[in-house]
Amino acid sequence: MQFGSMTLIEFSPLAGYKITPKFGMGVSPTYKYYRFKDYYSTSTYSQTNVFGGSVFARYLVFENIFAHAEYESLSYNTKVPGYLKQMKHFNSLLVGGGYRQQISENAAMNLMVLWNLNDTPDSPYTNPVIRMGFSLGF
Repeated sequence: MQFGSMTLIEFSPLAGYKITPKFGMGVSPTYKYYRFKDYYSTSTYSQTNVFGGSVFARYLVFENIFAHAEYESLSYNTKVPGYLKQMKHFNSLLVGGGYRQQISENAAMNLMVLWNLNDTPDSPYTNPVIRMGFSLGF
């Protein structure tokens, strides 16, 4: 979450399943809300809602190094005061790898570097995409 002249609220939980000790797959629904001050006006704000999700696969190459592939589909609508509401849809194919540091038996910190192979002007990402997160296993 971020609040101020640029507000961002994101909800992207991730659920995965370890199919073998080295291979896992999962899904991640996504919702993002942006609100930001309009560049051309000091008194108006633009806002965007992003909906979608992704499916991913990970393969543990070495003890802490993994390969990652992900297909993501997102739709967003933007409301700018004085303009028509815009609705756009885009898909991303993200590939790359990462480093996993075990914190405990069932918890780890992940750092990934990914490339969007479907990079377009509407893409929400600039290459490379860097992600950091935590995972908990049950």
